[in-house]
Amino acid sequence: MLTKILYHSLRFRSKKVRFARRLIKLDLADNFAEQIVGLMYRKKMGENEGMLFRFGSSGFQRIWMLNMNFAIDVVWADEAGKVVDIAKNLQPCNGMFGCEAYGPKARAKYVLELKSGMSARLGIKVGSSIGGLIW
Repeated sequence: MLTKILYHSLRFRSKKVRFARRLIKLDLADNFAEQIVGLMYRKKMGENEGMLFRFGSSGFQRIWMLNMNFAIDVVWADEAGKVVDIAKNLQPCNGMFGCEAYGPKARAKYVLELKSGMSARLGIKVGSSIGGLIW
């Protein structure tokens, strides 16, 4: 599959940021290839890890759980880093057909993917700011 070939060729940039008294390592997906692959095929993700998708403009950025190996929380934020929507405990799907795509209720420029349960542990809610994670 093309996405698996992409996965093995990508080298995500990462940055450690302090947020809610935790040091979090975020991989940055800011180009098309990285955004297509995202967290696909990864075996696991630690409590203090995540992926930040940075899009060129705001929109109804959709994600799906194809080829995922673990559940995640997804946080959508606008250009200022204000949280506009959250989807919690999204489960992996096994096949392309019937694999639901999830999108926000409002336009977003950033999508933050965290290990399932981490959005609550970090105190992230709709209306709060994740501006400290955006660089």
